[in-house]
Amino acid sequence: MNRTIILVFLVLIIGGFFYLILGPRPTSSDNPGNPFVRPKPKMTFGPRDLADSIYTVISTHQEIYHQNIIQRLVDEEKVVRASPNWKEEKALPVHSQVAQMVAESIQSRGAEFSYTFRSLHPVNKRHAVETPLELTALEYQQKHPADNYYAEEMLGGRRYFTAIYPQRAIFQGCVNCHNRLPESPRHDYKTNDVLGALVIRVPLEL
Repeated sequence: MNRTIILVFLVLIIGGFFYLILGPRPTSSDNPGNPFVRPKPKMTFGPRDLADSIYTVISTHQEIYHQNIIQRLVDEEKVVRASPNWKEEKALPVHSQVAQMVAESIQSRGAEFSYTFRSLHPVNKRHAVETPLELTALEYQQKHPADNYYAEEMLGGRRYFTAIYPQRAIFQGCVNCHNRLPESPRHDYKTNDVLGALVIRVPLEL
């Protein structure tokens, strides 16, 4: 009988110990005056965080597409071509065109944020600089190619958080393509030169 009581007592002690370690934690709202209560962490996710997250997705997709499609099939195995005029030439679109097509599809589904490409020397005239902020950012990034540019701007009576990320020629294939295209305003690009920028806009007023 005594052994049974001792065993039950030990089980209660061990169970209580694990409950204290693994059980639910009180929060500051349960007892705001208790200094030993762990407060709830505050989660903040602002427009810059959203823009940076969108940029991470886009830039990762671009890199994977270039390495596994363009570099392998076009540059190495030479089984197909990549061209800005991919429809007419029955070729592959370049990675910026794929990203732009995705952007347009996202907009058609009612997304509040938007993104596009801009350049001081655009191959496609649609990607020419359009706002004073874009011009300021792209000129700045020519001298500071590793820096992103963040600001707010008013467009169409609406305030936006605008994030501008430099697009550099990190692959030799990017350099070769821009230098050989007749439509390109420049033919002297080198690896890691800034080709343009990815512009992401997040509305601050819904």
